[in-house]
Amino acid sequence: FGGFGGAPKFPVAPTLDFLLTRPAGQELALRTLERMAASPLRDAVDGGFFRYATRRDWSEPHYERMLYDNALLLDTYARAWRLTGEEWAQRTADGVAAFLLGVLRQPSGGFASAQDSESTIDGARVEGTYYTLPPAERARLEPPPLDAKVLTGWNGFAIGALARAGRILDRPAWIAAAAEAADAVL
Repeated sequence: FGGFGGAPKFPVAPTLDFLLTRPAGQELALRTLERMAASPLRDAVDGGFFRYATRRDWSEPHYERMLYDNALLLDTYARAWRLTGEEWAQRTADGVAAFLLGVLRQPSGGFASAQDSESTIDGARVEGTYYTLPPAERARLEPPPLDAKVLTGWNGFAIGALARAGRILDRPAWIAAAAEAADAVL
């Protein structure tokens, strides 16, 4: 299944980045990245990654989505694409960037620190249900709330990732969003 250990299983982007720079570690890093991208750990609708999986096969996610996880993973998937040219790596990077820009981006240009795992459905707060619904049914519901704090360090991860991934994948809009976020944080 890729990754490290049993469960819970976290997407440890810094370790995967390190392995991508080492010929002996590239196979494990790429297998892990590909399995994570195809697993329920990644939201197939919004493109972002959930915080961690409760099972060793990357299934049954804890549905909170963190800015720093997704920023670091954007960087890692762009690097994986640069290394392999594989379509799954590019598609995943595009999805993570879409989540950052479409969900976590604040009107100021900075990024919210997280999106909650719970949402209100039929008057009750429930964990994860929103994320498991078909897209047409989700559209009628209020998405889980954001933790709207614009944290400098975590925004720094997003700014760097969008700028680097934008250069690697030739996405000028990502680079422009990184500059806008940097201006907002400054």
